[in-house]
Amino acid sequence: MSTVAPETSLRLFRAARDRGISVLDVAISGSTPAAESGSLTLFGGGDRQAFEVMTPIFHEIAHQWFYMGPSGSGMAMKLVVNAILGVGMQAIAEALALGVQLGLSRDLLFDTLGKTAVVAPAFLGKLPTAKRRDYTPQFPLRLMRRI
Repeated sequence: MSTVAPETSLRLFRAARDRGISVLDVAISGSTPAAESGSLTLFGGGDRQAFEVMTPIFHEIAHQWFYMGPSGSGMAMKLVVNAILGVGMQAIAEALALGVQLGLSRDLLFDTLGKTAVVAPAFLGKLPTAKRRDYTPQFPLRLMRRI
């Protein structure tokens, strides 16, 4: 359940298989509050039967989980999700800069954008920190791309 390159998952899967051990790559999508509430989303790769056997555990930590395919597929899906998150944050930053350039109040922009349908829930928690000009990294860029 760590974000690693899909190829790393595949190597681990093969090494384990050669020893008669089942290994899944199960990537996690969700924030700390989602983890605390047991409402994460999981993406799994590996043997389908092993994935099905693990669903009672998934049920305890996530509200949904998806079998994505053979080993490495869970991590591949996580990279897809990370790409969307990265581009989405970039789009919000660009839109805010545009709004300020067009003469809109910075504070009003932040307050209003968070109430629109175009800002996904995944970004709502990030708007207040950006509004305070706190740009402390909340997710290392090295984890955005694991290939």
